[in-house]
Amino acid sequence: MSILHITDIDEYLKFISCKSCIIKFTADWCSPCKKMAPIFESLATNNSITFIEIDIEETATITHKECVQSIPLFLFYHNGSKYEDLTICGSNSNGLISNFQIFISRTSKIIEDNITINDNFQEININNEQIKDNVQQSDADFQELDIDELQEPEDYIDDFQDNIEELDTDVLQEPEDYIDDFQDNIEELDTDVLQELEDYIDDFQDNIEELDTDDLQEPEDYIKESEDCAKKLDTDVVQELEHYIKELDI
Repeated sequence: MSILHITDIDEYLKFISCKSCIIKFTADWCSPCKKMAPIFESLATNNSITFIEIDIEETATITHKECVQSIPLFLFYHNGSKYEDLTICGSNSNGLISNFQIFISRTSKIIEDNITINDNFQEININNEQIKDNVQQSDADFQELDIDELQEPEDYIDDFQDNIEELDTDVLQEPEDYIDDFQDNIEELDTDVLQELEDYIDDFQDNIEELDTDDLQEPEDYIKESEDCAKKLDTDVVQELEHYIKELDI
């Protein structure tokens, strides 16, 4: 990039307010300025920095604005911010090169941060546009819901009422039928099943009477037979014992 020679204060302010600039204040009669000129020209090959040369004899306004008291003087600006700590006054080639590198590092970091901020801002804008689209879509859906879909519940209510009426007239009559059937079953149970129970009771009583008159007489017969056997046993066994006793005496 070539070195700009500026004499107008407005043009100067325009550059330093929006760009990364290194400004050299010089004069034709200044020997140290001529010594530093090759270094300044070699640095000016960097395309990311704007290099400006100000002849103090040609523009007193700019010289007064920067309070120039001695030359050569090198100032560093980035987007209107003056880096006071990087200012170089006098013939100091090493200092100029060193501060130039620091300036490049700082501005590069700022540019990267600005790019990141811009990317984030664009992403925010994109998200905002998506949110707007979603809101508009939601509004459209809501309007459509109001005029179309919300009418359906009324239909459901009508259907429900119809079902309730049908339930009242038809389905709810069935329990009455069940009650009538149950009562009929109870009456049938009273007339049929209970009759069967009475028949069983009569049969049981008949069996009891028959047992009293017939079967219970048999034990008396068994007792008589037992007594007869016992008497017979007494007479027979006793005779045998007497017979044995007689044989023993002999």
